Parts: sequence; C-alpha cells; structure tokens
Amino acid sequence: MGKINWSRVILGGLLAGVVLNIFDFLFFNVFMMKQVEAAFHMLGRPMDNSARAIVIWVVLDFIIGIALVWVYAVARPRLGAGAGTAVKIGFVAWLLAELTFAVSMWNLHLMPAGLMLANAVWMLVGAIIAGLCGAWVYKEA
Repeated sequence: MGKINWSRVILGGLLAGVVLNIFDFLFFNVFMMKQVEAAFHMLGRPMDNSARAIVIWVVLDFIIGIALVWVYAVARPRLGAGAGTAVKIGFVAWLLAELTFAVSMWNLHLMPAGLMLANAVWMLVGAIIAGLCGAWVYKEA
C-alpha cells in the first residue's frame, strides 16, 4: 500500500467541493428557491443569505469534498482505483452528509418532507459526481 498523496487529496477535494457547491447553489438558489423561502416563512424566519452564512456553507462543502477524496484514497487499495470506487465513496459521503442533513431537517419539522426528499435525491447525484471528479484528480504519490 502506497502512502496517501495529500496534495492530490487537497486538490481533488477542492474540485469535489466546487461540484458540491454548484449543486447546493443550484438547488437552494435556483431550482427550489421559492420552496425554500416558503419553508422558512412557515418557520417565521427569513432565509439567511448573509455573507457569513454563505461562507459557512461554501467552506462546509469544501471540507466534505476533501474528506470524500481522503476516504477514496484510503479505500483505493482495498476496493481498487477507478470510477466504481469513486461512486461508492460518493454514495457514502451522501449518506453521512446529505441524507443525514435532509432527514434531520425533516424529522425536526424544520423543512417539508418533499423539499428534503428532493434535496436528498439531487445531492445524491452531486455527491457521486463530486466523488468521480475528486477521484479523477487523485493519484498515488
């Protein structure tokens, strides 16, 4: 087993983070903006689009992207390099980050089930594409 190539983990993770950020932006600010705003209105809260909130969401997606590629690097010797492993790791990242988020928001009655289901399905695609992109960049040292 080779050593983890940390510079490629970071580089691939940043690319994966860009993909995740694009998917989040499209979902929350383009495709489902009216539904998200309505959900916040039902809570009696305005949607927070402040610079601080945006920075937190953007940084979080980059952290998830880097973690995704790190897990790919760890799994690669056991599951093999390539798209199949990248898809599996993207799925695991989705389970741990996106599905947990969607179910938590629905279970706490903070967001409607339909909105969270749409988010979960949309981000499953995003996490798999992010995994594929991050794995494409990652190479052993």
